[in-house]
Amino acid sequence: MWLSPGGEKLPEKSTTTFTLPFTGIEVTLHLQDFFGLGVVYGALIAGVSLQLIGRRSSMALYDVLLTYTLAIHVWPGQASRLAMWNRMFMGIAVGALSAIIPIYVCEMSHHKLKNKLMLLLPVFVAVGASCGRAIGSAEYEAPLRSHVFGNVAQYVPLFACFCGCWATAHAFASCLIPESPHYLLGGTCWDDPDDGRVSYTMLRRERFDGGPTKRSSVSEQIRLPWNPFCAPGILSDGKNRKALLTGIGYMFVNQVCGINISVPFMSRVLEMTGSCVRLQTLRSSLSIDVIQVIMAIIAMTIIDKVGRKLLLIFSVMLMSVSSGGLVVCFVLMKLKIDIPDSLDWLPLCLIGIYICAYSIGLSPMAWVVTSEIFSIQVRPYGMSITTAAHWMSVYFILYVRDGVFNAVKVDNFLISIYALGLLLALFFEFFTPKMHVGSLKI
Repeated sequence: MWLSPGGEKLPEKSTTTFTLPFTGIEVTLHLQDFFGLGVVYGALIAGVSLQLIGRRSSMALYDVLLTYTLAIHVWPGQASRLAMWNRMFMGIAVGALSAIIPIYVCEMSHHKLKNKLMLLLPVFVAVGASCGRAIGSAEYEAPLRSHVFGNVAQYVPLFACFCGCWATAHAFASCLIPESPHYLLGGTCWDDPDDGRVSYTMLRRERFDGGPTKRSSVSEQIRLPWNPFCAPGILSDGKNRKALLTGIGYMFVNQVCGINISVPFMSRVLEMTGSCVRLQTLRSSLSIDVIQVIMAIIAMTIIDKVGRKLLLIFSVMLMSVSSGGLVVCFVLMKLKIDIPDSLDWLPLCLIGIYICAYSIGLSPMAWVVTSEIFSIQVRPYGMSITTAAHWMSVYFILYVRDGVFNAVKVDNFLISIYALGLLLALFFEFFTPKMHVGSLKI
């Protein structure tokens, strides 16, 4: 994904330096930086393509682009400049798909299956992250990878070919699935309510009941004057502004409380206990990915029974309690207060609880919440901006976590997470915007 084998492919040519205008500041970009810029830009332009050519055509388009960039990625003897631009276009494809797929799943899923299908997205993301780390992520030492997986270099082209085949199959499948009735019934340049009826019939295997009157009312509900570049319209309504701020804030907080930045601080608590467990190794990272997959699957089984709001509140409260417990453990060890040997397992247990709590609620529910808080008229643009905010948050956290780790004390960080968890619980209870129905129950 973000940190991938490309950095090792061109070790002496994988960076470029340019000077910012008006400031004279020199900036050095690596291959993963080009991917980061591309993924943010791809998420931003996804809303326009969704309005111009529809959901399934957009998916097929960016799948083809992703396949093309993967083919260039494994092509021997490529120049460094080509590798950098190729990594940017790869990011554009990934960013756009990460915004388009949740919208399509939200709009096309049956209301009884929607929550479960939306929670499949973080499962695939965690599996993909595990594969990327195992095959050759640049943040891990090569000897460790070689010890676990042998000669990693031989797997890189094979893994890229597998991803390309997957993207190609997804592009062909996108041509066979029905277009979203939300798009066909909306105010597009080729608006045709009859196409929306046919699409609904293909999807549900049942007739579009209600006749012309009901079909007309549904069309009016989601109609806007057709303008593929009307993204500023999302700010013209108070509810949409609230939904946009909520989505952007959710994505940022999701990364601030996430494992990428929390694990280094929690590792220091384990080191003080003399534990032999190290969280910042390849094996530990893969174990965390497995935990995320398992907890997301558990969330799929219980979400319809307990509800989304209750699951989110439970998740952030459990994260707050576990981080508070780690603060107590850290302070006791810092004051050199003797702790019974029988409690040496407690910090590791609290860290496990934190990871499980994050993985069962706050992390996987991000796509469920943000795909439904926007009204149907502005959903493509709202989800596009929110997804871009997600990737910008990932980019920000990855590149400041080392500085934060060195500048912020462990107990201060854990106290901040404790307080933030309590505030999030209050927010989810009282201030979360109403979620709009994403499936066509018509």
